[in-house]
Amino acid sequence: MHTTRRNFMKGMGALGAAAQLSVAPTLIAGAVSKANAAQAGKGVVEEYTKSTCVHCVNFCGINVKKQNGVIRAIYPDEARKEFYNDGICPKGVSGVFNTYNPYRVKKPLKRTNPKKGVNEDPGWVEISWDEALNTIADKLKKIRKDNPA
Repeated sequence: MHTTRRNFMKGMGALGAAAQLSVAPTLIAGAVSKANAAQAGKGVVEEYTKSTCVHCVNFCGINVKKQNGVIRAIYPDEARKEFYNDGICPKGVSGVFNTYNPYRVKKPLKRTNPKKGVNEDPGWVEISWDEALNTIADKLKKIRKDNPA
């Protein structure tokens, strides 16, 4: 069977949708258990959510421990840890730090200084999502026009 780019992309889209849907029941159960614990009058609401690590191509199974809605730790999923050498790598464990890193990029940035180099300040400025997507679309249209192949 000959695989076309279109069929490949459709397959990847279906795979991504299936991966997202597989997490939905645990998210709903986690939300219900959190609501029940809060109604019971407990001071600390602790919950575990099963998920998938996205920091490399292995997509290891993980359990995310949250207290009052804040991620406190990431552990390997016990049910699937035999597939991942009995644990997860440091990248997966660092997901907590990546989530709450004050220096992470939260909005699109645009470079204002065209000069590039070690001692050059890129002059990043925040832009809106609409402006970022329009800039990318304009550049892709120009590439398509200049090289239609």
